Amino acid sequence: MMARISRDTWLWFGVLALILVLLALRSHEKWLIEYPKDWVAPFTAGLNAAMKAFVDTFGFIFLALSNIFTIPLKWVQNILHWLPWPTMMALVGAAAWRAGGPRLLVFALLALGYMVVVGYWDKSMNSLSLVIISVPVAVLLGFACGVAGYFSPRAERFILPLLDLMQTVPAFAYLIPILLLFGFGPVVGLIASVLFSFPPMVRNTMLGLRSVGAEVQESGLMSGATPRQLFWQVQIPSALRQILLGVNQTTMASFSMIIIASIIGGTEDIGWEVTLYLRKAAFGECLLSGIVIALMAMVMDRISYGLATREQQYVSGGQTFYDRNREWVIGCSLAAIFLVASRIVPWLSDWPEAWVIYPAKYLNEGIESFILNFNGAIQTIKTLAFYYVMLPTRIGLENAVSPFTWGFAFTTPLKLGFAAVIAAAIVWALAKERQTLAVVIGLLGVTFYFGLTNLPWAGQIAIVTLLAWQLGGRGLAIGSFVAMVFMLVAGIWPEAMMSVYLCGIAVVLAFALGAGLGI
Repeated sequence: MMARISRDTWLWFGVLALILVLLALRSHEKWLIEYPKDWVAPFTAGLNAAMKAFVDTFGFIFLALSNIFTIPLKWVQNILHWLPWPTMMALVGAAAWRAGGPRLLVFALLALGYMVVVGYWDKSMNSLSLVIISVPVAVLLGFACGVAGYFSPRAERFILPLLDLMQTVPAFAYLIPILLLFGFGPVVGLIASVLFSFPPMVRNTMLGLRSVGAEVQESGLMSGATPRQLFWQVQIPSALRQILLGVNQTTMASFSMIIIASIIGGTEDIGWEVTLYLRKAAFGECLLSGIVIALMAMVMDRISYGLATREQQYVSGGQTFYDRNREWVIGCSLAAIFLVASRIVPWLSDWPEAWVIYPAKYLNEGIESFILNFNGAIQTIKTLAFYYVMLPTRIGLENAVSPFTWGFAFTTPLKLGFAAVIAAAIVWALAKERQTLAVVIGLLGVTFYFGLTNLPWAGQIAIVTLLAWQLGGRGLAIGSFVAMVFMLVAGIWPEAMMSVYLCGIAVVLAFALGAGLGI
């Protein structure tokens, strides 16, 4: 006996019925599928005018900030270029040894050695200077916002939606307004990195402060601590581990902006190197320079994470300064020795070009040989993916299936058979009391038959709004509805659906691949 169908399931069946009705009327009312261009709201002109007025009025303030940030950025770049490469390796090696022991020390030295040997040391230092400046600024900004959100519920209600927006907006969306406000140059990349990387620090600061137990705070109050002492000497030390994890995540977010920031930064760093060769489709050069960014990110990630999660060790009274700080003493001593030696031995200061190992030519020849030898298999995979996965998802089986693509026509009996299979699957799911599965089968059946980009915009808005209401209540439903309507009336609905189509396939494939590897 079939279980009683819930109200939520009936609502979903109602949405499916609405979509089918709108699809039945599409031949007579094309606006049900394609939003008329005459109905598009002129948001673009208004935003352009508002941005121009803002830049004309307050642009000098942002240009002044750009000039101010240029000074420390140049200082850091000059210092990093002045320090010999073995000195930097000694300092980073000491930090790696302290954070993760001998294994991390070896990995860090090998990573830095790779940058030297392939000839990317100077460009790597330019990228590192951007991170060295952007991370402290992002950490301070994120810490201040996190503290404000912790102490003020009103501030938290403003900060959290702002963080959600900043962490979901694509990184490229930061570039245009920043470019208009701060001009062109490396500082623009610095500002973009700060804005992109400080949200994790905010969340971890709030989480860390909230995780401090009431008994810890009560013990501080019983000891006579003032509110300021309670915060800095009780709450912050107790939340320090979570806060340091925020520093780690902020550092990684800053590294992820290196390539994007190079597009508008215009500096000769490793991100610009990747961008330059990416435009030329030079596989070898892109791979060699991309490995540099990956190694820098991994080394910084492991060091910052290791220092953040490192347990405080008990220090006995008999331990000397050297015993407590052996890694730093050895590392700094070697750094000083290499600094002096580099004034005597030239190659310790600048790695000779004759010693550079740059196998880009062989990598390019290798990828070309691979493509030539396996071109048939590559083309087969591309054809199968396009005609049997991507095209049906985009335009539906009714348009994708043809003698040219599938070898047969999607005749009326086949269409009726497809509908019967979907209907039978829905009935089976309902009989097994799996109502959610029945709804999913219905939605997927309609999507694959008609195509994601051919579904009525009203039906897609209804799907997103209903899903948001069931998952997050009225507030999320209203926000989702407004967002969907904005995409519609702004005239970017086709582009948005194209992104959903591509990202949806990518997510499914990534999930399947990840789950398979994990199992």
